[in-house]
Amino acid sequence: MAQGVTLSVTLRKLADTLVRLTRLQRRRLERGWSLDQLSERTGLSKRSLSLLERGETQPRPSTITRLAQALECEPVDLMEPESR
Repeated sequence: MAQGVTLSVTLRKLADTLVRLTRLQRRRLERGWSLDQLSERTGLSKRSLSLLERGETQPRPSTITRLAQALECEPVDLMEPESR
């Protein structure tokens, strides 16, 4: 049973991560920005941004802050799961 609980928690974390990263990509696209443009505004590499948007890496709190500043939103707007 413990494996089932662990799997459930892991899947929930994955789902929340995908929602957050989708929000990042949506915010970028709403501004009409390419990854290159967001990279210039944040100082983060294009590769790092791409990995974040695809959910292949987890952002540090400082990265979320930099992204939020560039996208003119609150950090929570990039992290908070959408209501289901």
